[in-house]
Amino acid sequence: TTKEIDSFLQSCERWKTRFIALNREQETKTQKAPTQQVQSVVRDLVTSVEMDTLRSDAENTHTRLEWSSWLQEDTASCLAKSSRERQETEAFEAMERQLMADRVVELETQLAQKRAVEREKEMELSSLREAQEDQVVSKQEVAALEDEKKRRTEELTQMKNKMEAVEAENATLKQKNKKLVEEGEEIKKLQRAFKARDAKMITVLKTEREKSSQRKQELQILHAKFSSSMDSVSEKAMRLEEVEQQLRDAQSDARAAETRQKELERQITSLQEENASLLAQLKAQNEALKRQQAEREHQSVGQPSSERTIDDESTLVAQLAEKEALQMFIRRYRSTAEDKCRQLMEKVNALESQRASTQAQTEESCTGEWGRSLESDVSRLRRQRQKELSYERRTKRELQTRESTLAGWERDCTQLQGTLVCLKARLVEELVLQERKEVQRVVGGLVDRVELSRTTEDLQEAQRDVTWLQTMDEEWHDYAATEEKQRRGVEELNAVERQLTTERVGKLTTQLETSQRRLHEEKAAAVELNNMCDLLKQEVTCQAQWLTGFSLNSMAMVNIQSQLSNRMQEQQAEQSKQLSQLEADKTELEEQLRVSQLNA
Repeated sequence: TTKEIDSFLQSCERWKTRFIALNREQETKTQKAPTQQVQSVVRDLVTSVEMDTLRSDAENTHTRLEWSSWLQEDTASCLAKSSRERQETEAFEAMERQLMADRVVELETQLAQKRAVEREKEMELSSLREAQEDQVVSKQEVAALEDEKKRRTEELTQMKNKMEAVEAENATLKQKNKKLVEEGEEIKKLQRAFKARDAKMITVLKTEREKSSQRKQELQILHAKFSSSMDSVSEKAMRLEEVEQQLRDAQSDARAAETRQKELERQITSLQEENASLLAQLKAQNEALKRQQAEREHQSVGQPSSERTIDDESTLVAQLAEKEALQMFIRRYRSTAEDKCRQLMEKVNALESQRASTQAQTEESCTGEWGRSLESDVSRLRRQRQKELSYERRTKRELQTRESTLAGWERDCTQLQGTLVCLKARLVEELVLQERKEVQRVVGGLVDRVELSRTTEDLQEAQRDVTWLQTMDEEWHDYAATEEKQRRGVEELNAVERQLTTERVGKLTTQLETSQRRLHEEKAAAVELNNMCDLLKQEVTCQAQWLTGFSLNSMAMVNIQSQLSNRMQEQQAEQSKQLSQLEADKTELEEQLRVSQLNA
C-alpha cells in the first residue's frame, strides 16, 4: 500500500508537472498571439499606408495628366486658330495682290498716257521741225528747242527712276504689311489664349483656395482628434499603472500561495516520514513479540499447564499484531478494514473468553507457587494487554487526528490549487487585456502618426501646388504684360505706319527691325512652348508606363494580401486545434484527478 501511495503521489507530481508545462506552453502561446496580431495589424497598416500613398501619387499623376491634356487641347485650339488665321491672311494677301494688280494697271495706264503725251510732243517737234524746214527758224529757237528736249528726256528718265523706286518701296511695304498683319493676328491669338488660360488659372486658384480651406478645417479636426487621443492615452497610462499595481498584488498573492503550498508539501512529507517511522516501530514491536513468542516456545517442557496459556497468549499477540498492522491501512481502506477489524475483535473476544475460562480452570486446578507464578504472569499479561490497548487507542486517536489534519491539508491544497488556477486565469486575462490595450495604444499611435504624416504630406503638396500656381500666375502675368506691351507697340507701329507711309521710310525701317527682333523672340517663345509640349507628352507617356507598373504592383500586392490572409487563417485553425487538444487533455486530467480523489 505504501508503494501504491508513493506511485499515486508520483503520478500526481507528474500530472502536476505536465499541467504546469501545458500552462506554460499556453501562456507562451497566448503571449505570442498578441505579438502576431500586432505584426499582422502593422503589416495591414503598412500596406494601407502604401496603398494610400500610391493612390495619392495616382491622383497627382491624374491631375498632371489633366493639366497636360488641357495644355494639349489649348495647343490644338491655338493651332486651329492659327490655321484659320493663316487662311484669312491668305485671303487678305489675295485681296492685296488684286489691289496691287489694279495699282499696276493704273500705273501702266498713266505711263501709256505719258507716252502718248511724249508722242504728241514728238509729233509736235516733228511738225515744228517740218515747220522749221518750211520756215526758216533762227538758231536760237533751235537751240532752245533742243535744250527743252534734253530737259524733257531727263525728266522722263527721272520719272522712270522714281516709278521704279516707288514700285520697290511698294513691294517692301507690302511684305512688311503682310508681316505686320501676321504678327497682329498671332498677337490676337496669343491674347485670346492668354485670356482663356488666365480664366482657367483663376478657376484653378479658386478651387485650390477652397481645397486649402477644407484642408485647414481637416487639420483643425485632426488636431482636436490628436488632443483627444492624447487625453485618452494619458487615461490609458493611468489605467495601465492601476493594472500593473493589481498585477503586482496578484503576483504577491501567488507567491504567498506558493509559499503556503510549499509549507503544506513540507508538512505532508514530514507526516509521511512520521508514518514511515510508526510503521518501522510497529514492525520492530511485531518482531519483538515474535521473538518473545519463540523464546516462550523454547522454554522448558516441565510446565504442561502453561503451554496452553502460552499458545493462547501467542495467538493473542499474533492477533494484536495483525490488528495493529491492519489499523495502519484504515486511512485508505476504511470500509474493508472496519469489517476485518470487527471479525478480529470477535475473535479476540472469543479468545479472551477462552482465556478467562482457562484462567478459571487453572485457578481451580493449580495451587501453590506454580499457581501464584501463573497468576503473576497472567496479571503481567493483563497489564501488558491494557498497555497495548491504551497504546492502540492512542495510536488510533493520533491516526484519526493526522487523517483529519491531512484531510484539512488536502482541502487547503485543493482550495489553494483552485485559487492558483483562478489567479492564473485572472493574470492571463489581465495580461491579455493589458496586451490588447498596449496593442490598441500602439495601433492608435501608429494611426495618428500615419494620419499626421499624411496630413503633413497633403499640406506640403498643397503648399507646393500653391507655390507652383503662384509662379505660374506670375509668369502668366509677366507674359500678359509683355504681350500687352507688344500689342501696344504693334498698335503704335500701325499708327506710325499709317502716318509715315509717305514721309518716314527710315523710321519704318527701324521699327521693322525692332518688330523683326520681337518676331524672333516670339518664335523662340513658340519653340519653347513646343518643347514644353513635347516634354509634357513624354511625361504623360512615362506616367502611363508608371500607371501600368503600378497596376501590376497593386495586383501583386492583392495576391500577397490574399496569401497572407490564407496563412493567417491556417495559423488560426492550427491554434484552434491546439486549444481544443489542450482542453481535451485538461478534461482528461480533471477526470483522472477526480477518479483518484474518489479512490482515495
